[in-house]
Amino acid sequence: FAATRRGMQKRGTPFKGVLFAGLMVEGDTFNVIEFNVRLGDPETQALLPLIESDIVPLFRAAAKGDLSACTPPKIAAETAVHIVMTSAGYPGKEMRLGEKITLNLVTNDNTQVFFAGVKSKDGSFINSGGRVLGVTARGAPLAAAPTPAYAQLENISFTGPHWTRDIRRQ
Repeated sequence: FAATRRGMQKRGTPFKGVLFAGLMVEGDTFNVIEFNVRLGDPETQALLPLIESDIVPLFRAAAKGDLSACTPPKIAAETAVHIVMTSAGYPGKEMRLGEKITLNLVTNDNTQVFFAGVKSKDGSFINSGGRVLGVTARGAPLAAAPTPAYAQLENISFTGPHWTRDIRRQ
């Protein structure tokens, strides 16, 4: 990240904010495949629930360009996974949209549901985009996190949903 920061400064385009690097890791080799700056992406929806301290002062200081007085945020000693539920046909042009979403969510402190491509219509929720929603679950060790996420996904239904089913579990 230091090389990216130096390169941006050298070009006269310094960055203020949250810069998320999407990496491919193979052994000791790291390759950057993308940079993201939005906090609504699935990547950050897995990271933000792990922050246990108030992040507003940190964001405010970052926006002002001076983090010198900030204490690093407290991060949970857990891991998190975020599984995205998509519409049938995603990411193609023939996505099946407008399907009523049935939610029978289990309330617990271990999972969060983030809505993305969802609209309210006639008192119901319908899917309105490719990435419909995502479920984030925390756990320690990492292998424990997918289990509650998958359990919560089973409580959500609409016609033709898709999500990955290959995240390793205990």
